[in-house]
Amino acid sequence: LTGSSRSGKRLICEFGAIGEDDLASTSPGDFLFFDNIQEACEQGFDVYDFSVGDEPYKRLWCDIEVRHFEVLAPLTLKGRALATALRQGARAKAFIKNNPTVWKLT
Repeated sequence: LTGSSRSGKRLICEFGAIGEDDLASTSPGDFLFFDNIQEACEQGFDVYDFSVGDEPYKRLWCDIEVRHFEVLAPLTLKGRALATALRQGARAKAFIKNNPTVWKLT
């Protein structure tokens, strides 16, 4: 099962799920993405987008990488406080995800 959204000539895979049954060991995800990408091509999409996140299977299928950036522009004192808290949370997440030892402990 996949859930997708459309943006112009781009089909964005928002999520994918595979049932935990007897066929799970046969890599049904590979076929699911093949089938999904083939259908996107048939429908005239220029890009099949796996959405955010870096996973090994995405690198098997993709030759385009899009870097995402967050922009916070607080307009009030309360907004500045929230932006500071959100930035600190993002830094903490990045630290955890980019440190194999800490990631393993987490």
